[in-house]
Amino acid sequence: GFLNDYEEKLKGMPVPDIARKYYERDDPFMFDQFCTVKEPGGEPFSRQRPKLESLYDVFVNVRNDEKEHWKTLCNLVQFDDMQGFGTGVQS
Repeated sequence: GFLNDYEEKLKGMPVPDIARKYYERDDPFMFDQFCTVKEPGGEPFSRQRPKLESLYDVFVNVRNDEKEHWKTLCNLVQFDDMQGFGTGVQS
């Protein structure tokens, strides 16, 4: 995939300011709003905000964000609720 094919190049590129703003400086309340399905035994999402060292990290975090959106969508469809039920989402 893209991350594997371009890993070396992306790791040599800087983090865009907008990504740093979103992942490191914006209000963690909004970050927690879309991360609605916690992993079993996981911490609140605002405590696990990602560290960004390169553009590669930005792409990894966008991928992970999309996973969170998918889990939220599954909960909305299956349970008519954004919050996680039980130990995970049935997808």
